[in-house]
Amino acid sequence: MNITFRPFNVDTDKETISQFLVDTKKMTGTLPEDPQKDCDIYVSAIQNTQKRSNEFCVLVISNNITIGFIDIFASNKNPQVGFLRFIYIIKSFRRKGLGSIIMEYINKIMEKHSCKKIYLDVSKNNEIALAFYQKYGFKFLGKAKNNHLRMFKDFIIQ
Repeated sequence: MNITFRPFNVDTDKETISQFLVDTKKMTGTLPEDPQKDCDIYVSAIQNTQKRSNEFCVLVISNNITIGFIDIFASNKNPQVGFLRFIYIIKSFRRKGLGSIIMEYINKIMEKHSCKKIYLDVSKNNEIALAFYQKYGFKFLGKAKNNHLRMFKDFIIQ
């Protein structure tokens, strides 16, 4: 499978990312009262992140079709700490080995930005994501807000 990564473009990709976000929130039972407002806030956060690097928020492309999205960033306060805010793969492409490609991309970008540790928050209702992150070396740190769990992974920078 030929996979490429393309930086998020608010003019062409906002609707796609909003659909991914709503789908995830429906799946985990965390859909807010005003999904559009939630999506607008999220897209604004992506735009702020991209001001630092357009490698942080990228679409996952296969044969010119957007099949997913990755949203990662290095902390402003401590650049050696990264955060994985969102990963999404459309249902028909899940469980086809993309996890290793996505984690390779994340590892490469985090290393490039000198991150030694990456954190994420995941809904405790999202059993598939919990298993995925554990498979790739993330460990539980404790509870986060809004019914989420905090996980982390240490990186050894070469």
